[in-house]
Amino acid sequence: MEINGPPARAKRRGLIVSISVLAAAGLVLATEVICRRYVRRWDPQPEFYHGLMTYHQPPLDYGLRPNHAVTDTAYGREVMMKINSYGFRYSKEPAVPKPAGLVRIFVVGGSAAFGLYVYEEEMFSGQLELYLKKVLGDDKVEVINAAVPGYTTQQELQMLVFRVLPFDPDLVILYDGFNDMAVLLAATEKLGRFGFENELMKQMRLRRTLAEQSPYRLLYMDYIAYSGIARMVRHWRAGPAVADTGDIQREPQPESVDFYGRGVRTMAGATRGHGSDFIVAFQPHLFYGEYPRTPREMGLIAGEHKSKPKRAELFKRYTPRFAAAARDAARSAGARFVDLTDAFKDAPADCLLDLVHPSPYGHLVITRRLLEEIESILTAKNPAGSGDAGRLHPSFAQVRAQIDDRLARHAGSRGMAVHNPGENEQSAYLEHIRYHLSGALAGGVAGDREINRIVNALEVDPANGYAHYDLGNLLLNKGHFAFAASHLEESIRRLPDNAEMFSVRVIAHNNAGYALHKAGRQDEAIAHLQEALRMKPDYARAHYTMGLVCVDKKDAAGARKHFSEALRLDPQNQGARAYLEKLNPMMR
Repeated sequence: MEINGPPARAKRRGLIVSISVLAAAGLVLATEVICRRYVRRWDPQPEFYHGLMTYHQPPLDYGLRPNHAVTDTAYGREVMMKINSYGFRYSKEPAVPKPAGLVRIFVVGGSAAFGLYVYEEEMFSGQLELYLKKVLGDDKVEVINAAVPGYTTQQELQMLVFRVLPFDPDLVILYDGFNDMAVLLAATEKLGRFGFENELMKQMRLRRTLAEQSPYRLLYMDYIAYSGIARMVRHWRAGPAVADTGDIQREPQPESVDFYGRGVRTMAGATRGHGSDFIVAFQPHLFYGEYPRTPREMGLIAGEHKSKPKRAELFKRYTPRFAAAARDAARSAGARFVDLTDAFKDAPADCLLDLVHPSPYGHLVITRRLLEEIESILTAKNPAGSGDAGRLHPSFAQVRAQIDDRLARHAGSRGMAVHNPGENEQSAYLEHIRYHLSGALAGGVAGDREINRIVNALEVDPANGYAHYDLGNLLLNKGHFAFAASHLEESIRRLPDNAEMFSVRVIAHNNAGYALHKAGRQDEAIAHLQEALRMKPDYARAHYTMGLVCVDKKDAAGARKHFSEALRLDPQNQGARAYLEKLNPMMR
Protein backbone atom coordinates (compact mmCIF):
# COMPACT_ATOMS: atom_id res chain seq x y z
CA MET A 1 0.00 0.00 0.00
CA GLU A 2 1.31 3.47 -1.03
CA ILE A 3 0.93 5.55 2.13
CA ASN A 4 2.83 8.64 0.97
CA GLY A 5 1.11 9.03 -2.40
CA PRO A 6 -1.06 12.13 -1.80
CA PRO A 7 1.60 14.02 0.20
CA ALA A 8 4.14 13.26 -2.51
CA ARG A 9 1.79 14.57 -5.18
CA ALA A 10 1.08 17.67 -3.08
CA LYS A 11 4.80 18.18 -2.68
CA ARG A 12 5.30 17.88 -6.43
CA ARG A 13 2.49 20.36 -7.06
CA GLY A 14 4.03 22.76 -4.55
CA LEU A 15 7.39 22.38 -6.26
CA ILE A 16 5.84 23.04 -9.68
CA VAL A 17 4.01 26.10 -8.35
CA SER A 18 7.19 27.41 -6.72
CA ILE A 19 9.18 26.90 -9.92
CA SER A 20 6.43 28.60 -11.93
CA VAL A 21 6.33 31.56 -9.55
CA LEU A 22 10.11 31.88 -9.64
CA ALA A 23 10.12 31.61 -13.44
CA ALA A 24 7.41 34.27 -13.70
CA ALA A 25 9.29 36.51 -11.28
CA GLY A 26 12.48 35.98 -13.27
CA LEU A 27 10.66 36.83 -16.49
CA VAL A 28 9.23 40.00 -14.95
CA LEU A 29 12.65 40.96 -13.58
CA ALA A 30 14.33 40.36 -16.95
CA THR A 31 11.62 42.37 -18.72
CA GLU A 32 12.05 45.18 -16.18
CA VAL A 33 15.82 45.30 -16.74
CA ILE A 34 15.42 45.31 -20.54
CA CYS A 35 12.75 48.03 -20.39
CA ARG A 36 14.84 50.21 -18.08
CA ARG A 37 17.86 49.94 -20.36
CA TYR A 38 15.74 50.84 -23.39
CA VAL A 39 13.71 53.72 -21.93
CA ARG A 40 16.87 55.30 -20.50
CA ARG A 41 17.59 56.51 -24.04
CA TRP A 42 14.57 58.79 -24.16
CA ASP A 43 13.55 59.11 -20.50
CA PRO A 44 16.78 59.45 -18.43
CA GLN A 45 15.07 61.20 -15.51
CA PRO A 46 11.55 59.78 -15.05
CA GLU A 47 11.04 61.17 -11.55
CA PHE A 48 11.69 64.84 -12.32
CA TYR A 49 8.22 66.08 -11.39
CA HIS A 50 7.87 63.39 -8.75
CA GLY A 51 10.93 64.65 -6.89
CA LEU A 52 10.33 68.36 -7.37
CA MET A 53 6.72 68.61 -6.29
CA THR A 54 4.62 67.31 -3.44
CA TYR A 55 0.92 67.09 -2.63
CA HIS A 56 1.76 67.79 1.03
CA GLN A 57 1.30 71.56 0.70
CA PRO A 58 -2.16 72.28 2.16
CA PRO A 59 -4.23 74.23 1.36
CA LEU A 60 -2.63 74.07 -2.11
CA ASP A 61 -3.54 71.22 -4.46
CA TYR A 62 0.20 70.63 -4.74
CA GLY A 63 3.39 72.67 -4.60
CA LEU A 64 7.16 72.62 -4.69
CA ARG A 65 8.95 70.54 -2.10
CA PRO A 66 10.58 72.95 0.42
CA ASN A 67 14.37 72.86 0.88
CA HIS A 68 14.69 70.57 -2.12
CA ALA A 69 16.96 70.57 -5.16
CA VAL A 70 16.48 68.76 -8.46
CA THR A 71 19.01 68.54 -11.28
CA ASP A 72 17.59 68.32 -14.78
CA THR A 73 19.69 67.54 -17.85
CA ALA A 74 18.23 68.94 -21.06
CA TYR A 75 19.36 70.78 -24.18
CA GLY A 76 23.00 69.92 -23.62
CA ARG A 77 23.43 71.23 -20.09
CA GLU A 78 22.68 70.43 -16.48
CA VAL A 79 20.38 72.78 -14.57
CA MET A 80 19.94 72.64 -10.82
CA MET A 81 16.59 73.90 -9.52
CA LYS A 82 16.67 74.76 -5.82
CA ILE A 83 13.59 75.42 -3.72
CA ASN A 84 13.77 77.49 -0.53
CA SER A 85 12.03 76.75 2.77
CA TYR A 86 8.85 78.57 1.68
CA GLY A 87 8.46 76.45 -1.46
CA PHE A 88 9.64 79.14 -3.91
CA ARG A 89 12.34 78.85 -6.56
CA TYR A 90 14.32 81.68 -5.02
CA SER A 91 17.74 81.46 -3.38
CA LYS A 92 17.01 83.86 -0.52
CA GLU A 93 14.54 83.51 2.32
CA PRO A 94 12.10 86.46 2.14
CA ALA A 95 12.04 88.47 5.35
CA VAL A 96 8.79 88.74 7.33
CA PRO A 97 7.74 91.45 7.93
CA LYS A 98 8.93 93.07 4.72
CA PRO A 99 11.82 95.49 5.34
CA ALA A 100 11.00 99.18 4.97
CA GLY A 101 11.79 100.60 1.54
CA LEU A 102 11.95 97.20 -0.16
CA VAL A 103 10.08 96.70 -3.45
CA ARG A 104 8.90 93.09 -3.34
CA ILE A 105 7.68 91.48 -6.58
CA PHE A 106 6.25 87.98 -6.99
CA VAL A 107 5.90 85.95 -10.19
CA VAL A 108 3.05 83.40 -10.35
CA GLY A 109 2.45 80.91 -13.16
CA GLY A 110 3.27 77.46 -14.51
CA SER A 111 6.43 75.78 -15.77
CA ALA A 112 7.34 78.54 -18.25
CA ALA A 113 7.33 81.16 -15.47
CA PHE A 114 9.06 78.65 -13.16
CA GLY A 115 11.96 78.62 -15.62
CA LEU A 116 12.02 74.99 -16.63
CA TYR A 117 15.32 74.08 -18.34
CA VAL A 118 17.06 77.38 -17.47
CA TYR A 119 19.20 78.60 -14.59
CA GLU A 120 17.73 80.82 -11.90
CA GLU A 121 19.89 83.68 -13.19
CA GLU A 122 18.46 83.26 -16.70
CA MET A 123 14.70 83.10 -16.06
CA PHE A 124 12.88 86.40 -16.39
CA SER A 125 12.26 86.73 -12.65
CA GLY A 126 16.01 86.48 -12.03
CA GLN A 127 16.73 88.91 -14.86
CA LEU A 128 14.15 91.38 -13.55
CA GLU A 129 15.81 91.34 -10.13
CA LEU A 130 19.24 91.81 -11.72
CA TYR A 131 18.23 94.90 -13.69
CA LEU A 132 15.88 96.40 -11.10
CA LYS A 133 18.73 96.25 -8.59
CA LYS A 134 20.78 98.30 -11.00
CA VAL A 135 18.05 100.95 -11.18
CA LEU A 136 16.77 100.95 -7.59
CA GLY A 137 19.77 99.72 -5.58
CA ASP A 138 20.99 96.34 -4.38
CA ASP A 139 18.93 96.22 -1.20
CA LYS A 140 15.81 97.87 -2.61
CA VAL A 141 14.17 95.09 -4.63
CA GLU A 142 13.58 91.36 -4.72
CA VAL A 143 11.74 89.34 -7.38
CA ILE A 144 10.51 86.02 -5.99
CA ASN A 145 9.49 83.15 -8.26
CA ALA A 146 6.35 81.46 -6.89
CA ALA A 147 5.50 79.64 -10.14
CA VAL A 148 4.93 75.86 -10.13
CA PRO A 149 4.98 73.52 -13.17
CA GLY A 150 1.50 72.46 -14.25
CA TYR A 151 -0.35 75.30 -12.52
CA THR A 152 -3.51 76.76 -14.06
CA THR A 153 -5.55 79.67 -12.70
CA GLN A 154 -7.11 77.30 -10.16
CA GLN A 155 -3.80 76.56 -8.45
CA GLU A 156 -2.38 80.03 -9.12
CA LEU A 157 -5.25 81.55 -7.14
CA GLN A 158 -4.47 79.24 -4.21
CA MET A 159 -0.79 80.17 -4.38
CA LEU A 160 -1.61 83.88 -4.54
CA VAL A 161 -4.03 83.95 -1.62
CA PHE A 162 -2.34 81.52 0.76
CA ARG A 163 1.37 81.95 -0.02
CA VAL A 164 2.08 85.18 -1.89
CA LEU A 165 -0.13 87.91 -0.38
CA PRO A 166 1.01 87.14 3.21
CA PHE A 167 4.48 88.35 2.14
CA ASP A 168 3.03 91.81 1.40
CA PRO A 169 4.10 92.14 -2.26
CA ASP A 170 4.17 95.52 -3.98
CA LEU A 171 3.57 93.87 -7.35
CA VAL A 172 2.43 90.45 -8.57
CA ILE A 173 3.10 89.31 -12.13
CA LEU A 174 0.81 86.56 -13.45
CA TYR A 175 2.49 84.85 -16.41
CA ASP A 176 0.12 82.23 -17.78
CA GLY A 177 -2.40 81.23 -20.43
CA PHE A 178 -0.98 78.12 -22.08
CA ASN A 179 -1.76 75.60 -19.33
CA ASP A 180 -5.36 76.79 -19.05
CA MET A 181 -5.80 76.51 -22.80
CA ALA A 182 -4.14 73.08 -22.88
CA VAL A 183 -6.50 71.78 -20.20
CA LEU A 184 -9.66 73.42 -21.49
CA LEU A 185 -9.10 72.50 -25.13
CA ALA A 186 -8.49 68.89 -24.15
CA ALA A 187 -11.47 68.65 -21.76
CA THR A 188 -14.01 66.07 -22.91
CA GLU A 189 -16.62 66.57 -20.19
CA LYS A 190 -18.35 69.53 -18.63
CA LEU A 191 -16.87 71.36 -15.68
CA GLY A 192 -16.93 68.84 -12.87
CA ARG A 193 -16.40 68.53 -9.16
CA PHE A 194 -12.67 69.18 -9.40
CA GLY A 195 -12.86 71.78 -12.19
CA PHE A 196 -10.90 71.34 -15.40
CA GLU A 197 -7.86 69.18 -14.66
CA ASN A 198 -4.69 68.48 -16.57
CA GLU A 199 -3.03 65.09 -16.18
CA LEU A 200 -0.55 66.33 -13.57
CA MET A 201 -3.33 67.83 -11.43
CA LYS A 202 -5.34 64.61 -11.67
CA GLN A 203 -2.37 62.47 -10.63
CA MET A 204 -1.61 64.75 -7.69
CA ARG A 205 -5.24 64.51 -6.51
CA LEU A 206 -5.22 60.72 -6.84
CA ARG A 207 -1.89 60.48 -5.02
CA ARG A 208 -3.25 62.58 -2.16
CA THR A 209 -6.34 60.35 -1.91
CA LEU A 210 -4.21 57.21 -1.84
CA ALA A 211 -1.90 58.68 0.78
CA GLU A 212 -4.87 59.51 3.00
CA GLN A 213 -6.02 55.89 2.72
CA SER A 214 -2.62 54.29 3.18
CA PRO A 215 0.91 55.68 2.99
CA TYR A 216 2.13 52.25 1.89
CA ARG A 217 -0.25 52.25 -1.06
CA LEU A 218 1.27 55.55 -2.21
CA LEU A 219 4.73 54.02 -1.95
CA TYR A 220 3.70 50.98 -3.98
CA MET A 221 2.09 53.21 -6.59
CA ASP A 222 5.33 55.16 -6.94
CA TYR A 223 7.33 51.99 -7.51
CA ILE A 224 4.86 50.77 -10.12
CA ALA A 225 4.47 54.13 -11.88
CA TYR A 226 8.23 54.60 -12.30
CA SER A 227 9.10 51.00 -13.16
CA GLY A 228 10.70 50.31 -16.51
CA ILE A 229 7.71 48.24 -17.66
CA ALA A 230 5.19 50.99 -16.83
CA ARG A 231 7.35 53.61 -18.54
CA MET A 232 7.71 51.37 -21.61
CA VAL A 233 3.93 50.98 -21.78
CA ARG A 234 3.51 54.77 -21.59
CA HIS A 235 6.15 55.18 -24.31
CA TRP A 236 4.40 52.61 -26.51
CA ARG A 237 0.98 54.21 -26.00
CA ALA A 238 2.38 57.65 -26.86
CA GLY A 239 4.24 56.37 -29.93
CA PRO A 240 3.48 56.75 -33.64
CA ALA A 241 0.72 54.13 -33.54
CA VAL A 242 -1.34 56.35 -31.25
CA ALA A 243 -0.45 59.53 -33.12
CA ASP A 244 -1.74 57.94 -36.33
CA THR A 245 -5.17 57.28 -34.81
CA GLY A 246 -6.01 60.99 -34.80
CA ASP A 247 -6.09 63.95 -32.45
CA ILE A 248 -7.95 63.72 -29.15
CA GLN A 249 -8.41 67.50 -28.79
CA ARG A 250 -11.96 68.86 -28.58
CA GLU A 251 -13.62 72.17 -29.29
CA PRO A 252 -13.74 74.13 -26.02
CA GLN A 253 -16.94 74.11 -24.07
CA PRO A 254 -18.89 77.39 -24.04
CA GLU A 255 -17.87 78.16 -20.47
CA SER A 256 -14.15 77.39 -20.98
CA VAL A 257 -12.93 80.88 -21.91
CA ASP A 258 -15.19 82.50 -19.29
CA PHE A 259 -13.84 80.10 -16.68
CA TYR A 260 -10.29 81.23 -17.43
CA GLY A 261 -11.28 84.91 -17.44
CA ARG A 262 -12.98 84.57 -14.05
CA GLY A 263 -9.83 83.04 -12.60
CA VAL A 264 -7.69 85.94 -13.82
CA ARG A 265 -10.24 88.51 -12.62
CA THR A 266 -10.41 86.92 -9.16
CA MET A 267 -6.62 87.01 -8.79
CA ALA A 268 -6.38 90.58 -10.04
CA GLY A 269 -9.16 91.68 -7.70
CA ALA A 270 -7.64 89.93 -4.69
CA THR A 271 -4.24 91.52 -5.33
CA ARG A 272 -5.63 95.00 -5.96
CA GLY A 273 -7.77 94.65 -2.84
CA HIS A 274 -4.61 93.91 -0.90
CA GLY A 275 -3.20 97.23 -2.09
CA SER A 276 -0.69 95.71 -4.52
CA ASP A 277 -0.24 96.21 -8.25
CA PHE A 278 -0.99 93.34 -10.61
CA ILE A 279 0.30 92.62 -14.12
CA VAL A 280 -1.32 89.95 -16.29
CA ALA A 281 1.26 88.77 -18.84
CA PHE A 282 -0.33 86.45 -21.41
CA GLN A 283 2.44 84.11 -22.43
CA PRO A 284 3.73 83.37 -25.95
CA HIS A 285 3.88 79.92 -27.53
CA LEU A 286 4.84 78.39 -30.87
CA PHE A 287 1.32 77.77 -32.13
CA TYR A 288 0.41 81.45 -32.42
CA GLY A 289 1.98 84.22 -34.47
CA GLU A 290 2.08 84.81 -38.23
CA TYR A 291 5.71 85.87 -38.44
CA PRO A 292 9.02 84.24 -39.43
CA ARG A 293 10.52 81.82 -36.92
CA THR A 294 14.02 80.43 -36.63
CA PRO A 295 14.66 77.17 -38.55
CA ARG A 296 14.64 75.14 -35.33
CA GLU A 297 11.31 76.62 -34.21
CA MET A 298 9.83 76.04 -37.67
CA GLY A 299 10.84 72.40 -37.34
CA LEU A 300 9.03 72.13 -34.01
CA ILE A 301 5.89 73.68 -35.49
CA ALA A 302 5.98 71.39 -38.53
CA GLY A 303 6.34 68.33 -36.32
CA GLU A 304 3.40 69.37 -34.17
CA HIS A 305 1.18 70.08 -37.19
CA LYS A 306 2.04 66.64 -38.55
CA SER A 307 1.47 64.66 -35.34
CA LYS A 308 -1.42 66.64 -33.81
CA PRO A 309 -2.92 68.93 -36.45
CA LYS A 310 -6.15 69.56 -34.57
CA ARG A 311 -4.32 70.59 -31.42
CA ALA A 312 -2.16 73.05 -33.36
CA GLU A 313 -5.19 74.50 -35.16
CA LEU A 314 -7.20 74.90 -31.93
CA PHE A 315 -4.37 76.66 -30.11
CA LYS A 316 -3.90 79.01 -33.02
CA ARG A 317 -7.61 79.80 -33.22
CA TYR A 318 -8.33 80.17 -29.50
CA THR A 319 -5.21 82.02 -28.34
CA PRO A 320 -6.68 85.46 -29.25
CA ARG A 321 -9.90 84.60 -27.36
CA PHE A 322 -8.07 83.59 -24.20
CA ALA A 323 -5.79 86.63 -24.48
CA ALA A 324 -8.85 88.88 -24.83
CA ALA A 325 -10.44 87.24 -21.77
CA ALA A 326 -7.27 87.92 -19.76
CA ARG A 327 -7.13 91.52 -20.99
CA ASP A 328 -10.77 92.21 -20.11
CA ALA A 329 -10.40 90.53 -16.71
CA ALA A 330 -7.30 92.58 -15.88
CA ARG A 331 -8.84 95.88 -16.89
CA SER A 332 -12.09 95.23 -15.05
CA ALA A 333 -10.07 94.76 -11.83
CA GLY A 334 -7.87 97.81 -12.38
CA ALA A 335 -4.79 95.72 -13.23
CA ARG A 336 -2.35 96.00 -16.13
CA PHE A 337 -2.23 93.68 -19.12
CA VAL A 338 0.77 92.78 -21.27
CA ASP A 339 0.11 90.70 -24.39
CA LEU A 340 3.29 88.72 -24.98
CA THR A 341 1.93 86.55 -27.80
CA ASP A 342 3.93 88.64 -30.28
CA ALA A 343 6.92 89.26 -27.98
CA PHE A 344 9.21 87.07 -30.08
CA LYS A 345 8.26 88.57 -33.43
CA ASP A 346 11.30 88.98 -35.71
CA ALA A 347 13.61 87.71 -32.95
CA PRO A 348 17.00 86.77 -34.47
CA ALA A 349 17.55 83.78 -32.14
CA ASP A 350 15.60 80.83 -30.76
CA CYS A 351 13.19 82.20 -28.15
CA LEU A 352 11.46 78.91 -27.27
CA LEU A 353 13.06 75.59 -26.38
CA ASP A 354 9.87 73.68 -27.15
CA LEU A 355 6.24 74.65 -27.70
CA VAL A 356 6.03 76.96 -24.71
CA HIS A 357 9.17 77.09 -22.51
CA PRO A 358 11.37 80.12 -23.27
CA SER A 359 15.07 79.82 -23.93
CA PRO A 360 17.42 82.12 -21.97
CA TYR A 361 17.17 84.49 -24.95
CA GLY A 362 13.37 84.36 -24.77
CA HIS A 363 13.45 85.05 -21.03
CA LEU A 364 15.56 88.13 -21.70
CA VAL A 365 13.07 89.38 -24.32
CA ILE A 366 10.26 88.93 -21.79
CA THR A 367 12.35 90.75 -19.17
CA ARG A 368 12.63 93.80 -21.40
CA ARG A 369 8.88 93.95 -22.05
CA LEU A 370 8.01 93.59 -18.37
CA LEU A 371 10.57 96.22 -17.35
CA GLU A 372 8.67 98.77 -19.43
CA GLU A 373 5.47 98.02 -17.51
CA ILE A 374 7.24 98.07 -14.13
CA GLU A 375 8.84 101.41 -15.00
CA SER A 376 5.38 102.79 -15.78
CA ILE A 377 4.05 101.60 -12.41
CA LEU A 378 6.96 103.00 -10.40
CA THR A 379 6.90 106.31 -12.30
CA ALA A 380 3.18 106.72 -11.63
CA LYS A 381 3.79 106.16 -7.92
CA ASN A 382 6.79 108.48 -7.70
CA PRO A 383 6.89 110.97 -10.61
CA ALA A 384 9.51 113.12 -8.87
CA GLY A 385 11.98 110.24 -8.73
CA SER A 386 11.71 109.28 -12.38
CA GLY A 387 14.09 111.88 -13.81
CA ASP A 388 17.76 111.28 -14.56
CA ALA A 389 19.14 114.36 -12.81
CA GLY A 390 21.29 113.50 -9.81
CA ARG A 391 20.72 109.74 -10.17
CA LEU A 392 23.07 107.43 -8.30
CA HIS A 393 22.01 104.42 -10.39
CA PRO A 394 21.42 103.78 -14.10
CA SER A 395 18.02 104.79 -15.44
CA PHE A 396 15.46 102.39 -16.93
CA ALA A 397 16.41 103.69 -20.38
CA GLN A 398 20.07 102.84 -19.79
CA VAL A 399 19.17 99.37 -18.52
CA ARG A 400 16.97 98.72 -21.55
CA ALA A 401 19.86 99.78 -23.78
CA GLN A 402 22.08 97.24 -22.03
CA ILE A 403 19.49 94.52 -22.62
CA ASP A 404 19.16 95.51 -26.29
CA ASP A 405 22.94 95.30 -26.66
CA ARG A 406 22.95 91.90 -25.00
CA LEU A 407 20.19 90.62 -27.30
CA ALA A 408 21.95 91.97 -30.39
CA ARG A 409 25.21 90.21 -29.49
CA HIS A 410 23.46 86.84 -29.46
CA ALA A 411 21.51 87.21 -32.71
CA GLY A 412 21.57 84.01 -34.74
CA SER A 413 22.28 81.80 -31.71
CA ARG A 414 20.25 78.93 -30.27
CA GLY A 415 19.29 81.34 -27.52
CA MET A 416 21.17 79.39 -24.85
CA ALA A 417 24.22 81.55 -24.05
CA VAL A 418 22.83 84.96 -23.16
CA HIS A 419 23.94 84.69 -19.52
CA ASN A 420 27.46 85.76 -20.55
CA PRO A 421 27.62 89.49 -19.78
CA GLY A 422 29.22 92.26 -21.80
CA GLU A 423 31.61 94.76 -20.25
CA ASN A 424 28.88 97.34 -19.77
CA GLU A 425 27.00 94.82 -17.60
CA GLN A 426 29.98 93.53 -15.65
CA SER A 427 29.18 95.20 -12.34
CA ALA A 428 25.54 94.08 -12.22
CA TYR A 429 26.47 90.58 -13.32
CA LEU A 430 29.12 90.27 -10.63
CA GLU A 431 26.75 91.58 -7.99
CA HIS A 432 24.29 88.90 -9.04
CA ILE A 433 27.07 86.31 -8.76
CA ARG A 434 27.98 87.67 -5.32
CA TYR A 435 24.38 87.21 -4.22
CA HIS A 436 24.07 83.65 -5.51
CA LEU A 437 27.39 82.60 -4.00
CA SER A 438 26.55 83.83 -0.52
CA GLY A 439 27.05 80.89 1.79
CA ALA A 440 29.01 78.94 -0.83
CA LEU A 441 32.08 78.76 1.39
CA ALA A 442 32.35 77.30 4.83
CA GLY A 443 33.34 79.77 7.47
CA GLY A 444 30.52 82.31 7.48
CA VAL A 445 31.97 85.81 7.46
CA ALA A 446 35.33 84.54 6.20
CA GLY A 447 33.57 82.92 3.25
CA ASP A 448 31.69 86.12 2.46
CA ARG A 449 34.96 88.05 2.57
CA GLU A 450 36.47 85.62 0.06
CA ILE A 451 33.51 86.08 -2.31
CA ASN A 452 33.70 89.85 -1.97
CA ARG A 453 37.44 89.75 -2.65
CA ILE A 454 36.92 87.87 -5.92
CA VAL A 455 34.00 89.97 -7.11
CA ASN A 456 35.71 93.23 -6.18
CA ALA A 457 38.82 92.17 -8.09
CA LEU A 458 36.76 91.53 -11.23
CA GLU A 459 34.91 94.83 -10.84
CA VAL A 460 38.26 96.62 -10.85
CA ASP A 461 39.79 94.48 -13.61
CA PRO A 462 37.43 92.24 -15.67
CA ALA A 463 40.52 90.66 -17.29
CA ASN A 464 41.93 89.41 -13.97
CA GLY A 465 42.71 85.77 -14.73
CA TYR A 466 43.36 84.88 -11.08
CA ALA A 467 39.92 86.16 -10.05
CA HIS A 468 38.25 84.29 -12.94
CA TYR A 469 40.01 81.12 -11.77
CA ASP A 470 38.82 81.54 -8.17
CA LEU A 471 35.28 82.46 -9.24
CA GLY A 472 35.10 79.52 -11.65
CA ASN A 473 36.02 77.10 -8.88
CA LEU A 474 33.47 78.64 -6.51
CA LEU A 475 30.75 78.35 -9.15
CA LEU A 476 31.81 74.75 -9.81
CA ASN A 477 31.43 73.88 -6.12
CA LYS A 478 28.04 75.64 -6.07
CA GLY A 479 26.76 73.58 -9.00
CA HIS A 480 26.57 76.38 -11.60
CA PHE A 481 28.48 74.34 -14.17
CA ALA A 482 27.98 76.44 -17.32
CA PHE A 483 28.95 79.62 -15.45
CA ALA A 484 31.95 77.84 -13.92
CA ALA A 485 33.18 76.63 -17.30
CA SER A 486 32.90 80.14 -18.73
CA HIS A 487 35.07 81.66 -15.98
CA LEU A 488 37.59 78.81 -15.94
CA GLU A 489 38.03 79.12 -19.71
CA GLU A 490 38.47 82.87 -19.28
CA SER A 491 41.11 82.24 -16.62
CA ILE A 492 43.02 79.99 -19.04
CA ARG A 493 43.02 82.79 -21.60
CA ARG A 494 44.11 85.41 -19.04
CA LEU A 495 46.57 83.61 -16.77
CA PRO A 496 50.28 84.03 -17.59
CA ASP A 497 51.67 81.14 -19.62
CA ASN A 498 54.84 80.60 -17.59
CA ALA A 499 56.44 78.02 -15.32
CA GLU A 500 55.07 79.64 -12.16
CA MET A 501 51.44 79.28 -13.34
CA PHE A 502 51.91 75.88 -15.02
CA SER A 503 50.16 73.84 -12.29
CA VAL A 504 47.30 76.34 -12.01
CA ARG A 505 46.68 76.18 -15.76
CA VAL A 506 46.65 72.36 -15.66
CA ILE A 507 44.06 72.40 -12.85
CA ALA A 508 42.02 75.04 -14.72
CA HIS A 509 41.88 72.80 -17.81
CA ASN A 510 40.78 69.82 -15.71
CA ASN A 511 38.15 71.78 -13.79
CA ALA A 512 36.83 73.38 -16.98
CA GLY A 513 36.60 69.89 -18.47
CA TYR A 514 34.68 68.63 -15.43
CA ALA A 515 32.30 71.63 -15.49
CA LEU A 516 31.61 71.11 -19.21
CA HIS A 517 31.09 67.38 -18.59
CA LYS A 518 28.51 68.15 -15.89
CA ALA A 519 26.87 70.67 -18.24
CA GLY A 520 26.47 67.95 -20.87
CA ARG A 521 29.03 69.40 -23.31
CA GLN A 522 31.26 66.33 -23.61
CA ASP A 523 33.21 67.22 -26.76
CA GLU A 524 34.28 70.57 -25.29
CA ALA A 525 35.20 68.79 -22.06
CA ILE A 526 37.45 66.35 -23.95
CA ALA A 527 39.43 69.21 -25.52
CA HIS A 528 40.29 70.67 -22.09
CA LEU A 529 41.09 67.29 -20.55
CA GLN A 530 43.34 66.33 -23.45
CA GLU A 531 45.23 69.58 -22.97
CA ALA A 532 45.55 68.93 -19.22
CA LEU A 533 46.96 65.45 -19.93
CA ARG A 534 49.28 66.78 -22.63
CA MET A 535 50.69 69.24 -20.11
CA LYS A 536 50.85 66.71 -17.26
CA PRO A 537 50.41 63.07 -18.40
CA ASP A 538 50.59 61.77 -14.81
CA TYR A 539 47.73 63.98 -13.55
CA ALA A 540 45.44 61.42 -11.88
CA ARG A 541 42.49 63.79 -11.50
CA ALA A 542 42.41 64.52 -15.25
CA HIS A 543 42.47 60.79 -16.04
CA TYR A 544 39.54 60.29 -13.66
CA THR A 545 37.56 63.15 -15.22
CA MET A 546 38.28 61.81 -18.71
CA GLY A 547 36.96 58.46 -17.51
CA LEU A 548 33.69 60.13 -16.48
CA VAL A 549 33.38 61.68 -19.94
CA CYS A 550 34.02 58.30 -21.57
CA VAL A 551 31.25 56.76 -19.45
CA ASP A 552 28.83 59.42 -20.69
CA LYS A 553 29.91 58.78 -24.29
CA LYS A 554 29.40 55.00 -23.83
CA ASP A 555 33.13 54.39 -24.45
CA ALA A 556 33.75 51.51 -22.05
CA ALA A 557 37.30 50.84 -23.29
CA GLY A 558 38.31 54.49 -22.92
CA ALA A 559 36.71 54.69 -19.49
CA ARG A 560 38.54 51.58 -18.31
CA LYS A 561 41.86 52.92 -19.63
CA HIS A 562 41.58 56.28 -17.86
CA PHE A 563 40.13 54.93 -14.60
CA SER A 564 42.93 52.32 -14.46
CA GLU A 565 45.54 55.01 -14.97
CA ALA A 566 43.90 57.26 -12.37
CA LEU A 567 43.94 54.40 -9.85
CA ARG A 568 47.58 53.53 -10.67
CA LEU A 569 48.64 57.14 -10.09
CA ASP A 570 46.42 57.56 -7.03
CA PRO A 571 45.63 54.24 -5.27
CA GLN A 572 43.30 56.12 -2.86
CA ASN A 573 40.93 57.14 -5.68
CA GLN A 574 37.84 55.21 -4.60
CA GLY A 575 35.72 56.67 -7.39
CA ALA A 576 37.98 55.18 -10.07
CA ARG A 577 38.02 51.87 -8.20
CA ALA A 578 34.22 51.77 -8.05
CA TYR A 579 33.85 52.50 -11.76
CA LEU A 580 36.40 49.82 -12.66
CA GLU A 581 34.47 47.25 -10.61
CA LYS A 582 31.40 48.07 -12.71
CA LEU A 583 33.29 48.14 -16.02
CA ASN A 584 35.43 45.01 -15.67
CA PRO A 585 32.53 42.50 -15.98
CA MET A 586 31.32 44.39 -19.06
CA MET A 587 34.74 44.06 -20.73
CA ARG A 588 34.92 40.28 -20.33
